[in-house]
Amino acid sequence: MAKDNGINGEDEISSFMMFSVEHKNRVTYYFLYF
Repeated sequence: MAKDNGINGEDEISSFMMFSVEHKNRVTYYFLYF
């Protein structure tokens, strides 16, 4: 999981959110193409 260093905490969350958004977009594209 994310490291508990406090400095990159927000960056970890931002990266996770961006990953979630990309994953949602891919799933949406799959639904559109199928």
